[in-house]
Amino acid sequence: MRFFGATDALIVRKGVLGVGTAHREGPDADALVAATKQVFEEFCTPRRNAPRHGTGPHDAISDIDRELLNHLCSIVEVIAVDEEAAELKAADIGRGRRKSALDLAPITPNLKFVTRDKAHGFRRTNLQTKRSENET
Repeated sequence: MRFFGATDALIVRKGVLGVGTAHREGPDADALVAATKQVFEEFCTPRRNAPRHGTGPHDAISDIDRELLNHLCSIVEVIAVDEEAAELKAADIGRGRRKSALDLAPITPNLKFVTRDKAHGFRRTNLQTKRSENET
C-alpha cells in the first residue's frame, strides 16, 4: 500500500505505508478491508519491524497508537483500485456504504473518491480473454 499526501505548506510526502497479508487466504472484499486495517495498525504501532542495527530499543511496543490510527483513518480521501469488483466493494465497505460479512467497522469514513486504474483493469480483462480463448 502506497501513500501520497501533502503538509499544510503543500510539501508532498509519499512512500510505502505497508504490505498487508490478510487477503491471501481469500481475496474477497472483506479480506481486502482486513488487510488494509492490518497495514494501518502496523503503521501505527511504534517500532514495529524496526531495523536490528544500533543500540536503541528494537522490540515493538504492543499497543497501537490509537490517536494516530484514528487520524490516519480520518484523512484518507482518495484510493486507487483496478477494475476488480472485490476492490470496489472493499472501498464501499471501508467507507461504511455497504455491510461487511465479517461485521468490519468502516476504516476510511471520509473517503470521497475511488479512482480506477483503467490500464491495470484493461490488462486483467485481456489476460482473462486470452486464457478463455486458449482453453477452447
